[in-house]
Amino acid sequence: MGKHWKYFFLLLWISYLLVSGVLLFVRGFLLHRVSLTHKSTCKISNNTCTVGDKPALSNHSDINDGDVPAHCFSSFDSDEETNICVASRAKVILFIIDALRYDFVYFNRSLDDSQVLPYQNKLAVINELLTHQPNHSKLYKFIADPPTTTMQRLKGITTGSLPTFVDIGSNFATPEINEDNVLDQLRSQNQNIVFLGDDTWTGLFPNRFLRQFAYPSFNVWDLDTVDNGIKKHIINEIQKSDWSFLIAHFLGVDHCGHRYGPQHVEMSRKLQEMNDVIRNVVNTMDDSTMLFVIGDHGMTSHGDHGGDSEDEVSAAMFVHSHKPLVTGDFIPHREVVKQIDLVPTLSTILGLPIPFSNLGSVILDALPSGEDISDQQYVLKALKHNLEQVTSYIHRYSSNKNEFSQEKLTLLKTNFNKLQDQVQNIFDSVKLKYFAVNALEYLMFLRKMCEEVWVEFDPMLMSRGLVITFVTIFFSFLIVDRLPGEVLNTTFLLVGYISMLIAVVVCIVSYNLDLVLNLEQGIYFFTGIVSLFLMSILIIQNWEPIVTTWHNQIKINDWTHVFCRMLVALSLVVMFSNSYVVEEATVLSYLFLSLLWLFVFNLKVSKKETNSRFRSDKSLFGSLNLHLTSSRLKVICLVIGLSFLLRLSHYYWRCREEQSGCESFVTHKPHSSGTLIEGKYRNAECLSTLVFLGMFVSFARIWLRSCGNLVGFSPNIALSRYSPSVIVVCTGGFWILHSLPRDMRLKFFLPWQLQFLPWVIYFVTATAVVIFFIQPLCIYIIPKQKDNLISVYGQENAIPQLFHQVKDMMAKRNKFNKPGKENVGSGDKQFPVIYGLATVYSALFVNLSVFLCLFIALLLGDVLAPSVLLMVTICIGLLVILAVLQCEKSVLTAQLFAVPWSFVVCWGLLSIYFFYGTGHQPTFPSIQWDAAFVGTGGQFSNHIIPALLIGFNTFSSQIIMGLMLPLVLIAPFTLWVMFPKFITANTDIKLEDMRRGEMLLFEKDGLFYRGMFTLCTKYILFHGMRMFACMFAATIHCRHLMVWKIFAPKLIFEGLGLFVTIPSVLVAYLITIRITSELENLLSRLDKVQR
Repeated sequence: MGKHWKYFFLLLWISYLLVSGVLLFVRGFLLHRVSLTHKSTCKISNNTCTVGDKPALSNHSDINDGDVPAHCFSSFDSDEETNICVASRAKVILFIIDALRYDFVYFNRSLDDSQVLPYQNKLAVINELLTHQPNHSKLYKFIADPPTTTMQRLKGITTGSLPTFVDIGSNFATPEINEDNVLDQLRSQNQNIVFLGDDTWTGLFPNRFLRQFAYPSFNVWDLDTVDNGIKKHIINEIQKSDWSFLIAHFLGVDHCGHRYGPQHVEMSRKLQEMNDVIRNVVNTMDDSTMLFVIGDHGMTSHGDHGGDSEDEVSAAMFVHSHKPLVTGDFIPHREVVKQIDLVPTLSTILGLPIPFSNLGSVILDALPSGEDISDQQYVLKALKHNLEQVTSYIHRYSSNKNEFSQEKLTLLKTNFNKLQDQVQNIFDSVKLKYFAVNALEYLMFLRKMCEEVWVEFDPMLMSRGLVITFVTIFFSFLIVDRLPGEVLNTTFLLVGYISMLIAVVVCIVSYNLDLVLNLEQGIYFFTGIVSLFLMSILIIQNWEPIVTTWHNQIKINDWTHVFCRMLVALSLVVMFSNSYVVEEATVLSYLFLSLLWLFVFNLKVSKKETNSRFRSDKSLFGSLNLHLTSSRLKVICLVIGLSFLLRLSHYYWRCREEQSGCESFVTHKPHSSGTLIEGKYRNAECLSTLVFLGMFVSFARIWLRSCGNLVGFSPNIALSRYSPSVIVVCTGGFWILHSLPRDMRLKFFLPWQLQFLPWVIYFVTATAVVIFFIQPLCIYIIPKQKDNLISVYGQENAIPQLFHQVKDMMAKRNKFNKPGKENVGSGDKQFPVIYGLATVYSALFVNLSVFLCLFIALLLGDVLAPSVLLMVTICIGLLVILAVLQCEKSVLTAQLFAVPWSFVVCWGLLSIYFFYGTGHQPTFPSIQWDAAFVGTGGQFSNHIIPALLIGFNTFSSQIIMGLMLPLVLIAPFTLWVMFPKFITANTDIKLEDMRRGEMLLFEKDGLFYRGMFTLCTKYILFHGMRMFACMFAATIHCRHLMVWKIFAPKLIFEGLGLFVTIPSVLVAYLITIRITSELENLLSRLDKVQR
């Protein structure tokens, strides 16, 4: 096994250990709530409690205390799962208008037509019903429990349970709900359900509906397909009598918010459309039917949702019945209700057992009035049923899980006993209202108690994950710089991988024997323990050279390294403060610039340049000029330029909800109104973005041509020359097509035609990647008879490499491999001219970066696309600065292959910063879902493609910076050969070696692969340290008020960033192996030809 593969497999091993540690921690921190499979049951009871011929509970009752018969009240027993419930009083139509925020429904009479925003006062029918039929209609603020994603909200309004935070990850998978719910209770009572709308329901509740009219829900660019489908069937279905529960889930309002934001004229159209549908339904339904119009969540000012801001959790619920609703002084009135309160309310109306896991409280004034029993008895039985169900659930849940403190369980039992005593003494409306208030307070206390401990943290898994992650980072830190390269051998790696394989087999056998409860967690833990044990043996065996190297490095380290460590520590400490996490973009910008200016002040002046300047001018001005050497002046100019570009990237920052006073400078909703960028400037902005993309492609082409890597007509060079321009043209065409008015697009283009250009880009990009892998060398060999073409380029800028350089290098390698044998060719041989050989490594990375940046620019859209060009420009400037610093401080050529930690930290900080610099935030509402529809139109058979597109959009900086990482090591050699006058080199570095350019990397492949391994490991460890800090912060703050709002999302996004960074770095390492392999084949062929 070659050295390059040994280093690769060790790097892969370290990466696996980091990933397994993170996954173990996440499994313990983000567990699903334990779902109980119990089903509630109840017996229908319509018995009217009377004393003589008078109802025991009525507003005019004169019955004395103690006269109410005992049979009026069923037993209050927390162990009893079969409760008494009342018969159904109505059928129910449930209208779910996705993202129906409360202020979309609330009618503000103080506004005139000129002041009304597009989302205000459009649901006039609701205002009319509330005004003219106040006893038949109610409007509530309907508070959703975060996360405010559709699937989690549907779970809440059907089961009454509180979804856990990690459930947000399954918003696209829509697993079937097996927990007790309203729909299953209806089916168990042989009642029928009809569904229309969002196909998420059919994934959650398959085979539950008598009839279903489901439509794809993921295409947020489609405002009308789902809604039109519902309108086509809704009236006919309402007029049928074979159903008890009808569900209609509209998506147009939500999709309009995602695409345009709430202040667009399209929002006005969609809300007016909903107004017409509600009016038609109210006029069509009979007296035995109730209408519930609800929003599953709200939306932010940008139209997004998923978090817990006021706008996201504040939905609306409107209730209407042709029969009067329950009214009177005996019930407490509520204007704000929780979404889970809908479940016991619907169950009571439909005469169903309340689902077993429900934690909601029945909304008393939303119940219909009836004649079977008095409203007072109806309310009392509804409350009793609710109390018995919730108490039974908590009793069963606490008996299986020790999550609740004994103190709270005792208090719960005490309050429940008090309610038992109260219910036996209710004989008038005053006592009934007093009981209702206490019952609702009891239910609220119980729900809050569950919210506090709902997520069951697993301390053992979290501890294992923390230990494995920390020890992996520590051991890797010892190995990467301090373990001699010759110690690493094939036997150690073979033993390591075989040991992990044995650990996996043992885990599988133990799992089948029920010795291991969870196979996945067992594999992560045992393979991690075995791996760390083997690494510890390796470190112990080589402790002396490790300590010696460590000691020597401490002696030569200057204050720059100390300051760099301080900056790293500061970037990690940020993870422990919620306010600093919110402002992390500013912190990263500050740390990155601080490190850049530190490089300037620490730049050493070569003795040669110092002596020449000192001899020429010994004045005071000359002394000042001594410090402003040409190299330092160049670096200062570059740092100033990068500082300006970094400040310019702030324009693309996106504000978080917690950042009061913050205002995003760019709109993330195309063609939306009410933002700083008005519609009349949109075309100019799109045009300027295309100009920047064209300039980017032109500069890349000029660079490759100057390097000699764009000569010839091989497939890879043809792709490099022409394909980027094709991609820019297709990108511009796609953006222009989608900037046209919607009616014009539908009139002149078919849906597939609108998505054709992105698929051209995908095909060209994929083809380029495949071709570059097959043929990675961007070089051109001029045949012998055309040697006179050597003068095509000027001597200073052209990089044609004469074969005598290759011959000398091959002679040296052969002499090293076969001592005593001469390999000197005769002087009369004609050697070919090879263009691009001195930049053969960097050329491929430049080409891949161009294609990747153009692909990501397409996904980011015309507004944010310039941000990725800013990132690449800053990366190029940073590479030049690091190359200058590396050449200036290196005394020997071998030192150019050792990239210091400060360079890695600088590169890592930039990759994390541009997560924010490309318009992202570690929050779920900030995810740019539009990327999933570029080229798909929302129509796909699975969610792999949209997930990949969103991933490339969200983590573009980590992907690009990870793939470009080898350039940090390669750049000094490239800069030497392309701009030899830019660097004032130390005289100890052999100039004739440096003139070889990147071929020196091939010649000194041992140093090159060792340096690549060290660079890649350091970079992964830097991100691993950040991940460990996030894990540790989440552990400390697991009961913090902001844990699910700030720390948990930060943990998830940081983990995903690490999982994206590791493959990017591994692919970059494999690319260098591929280039070297092809170079060896090339030289072998040329050697055979010359012989």
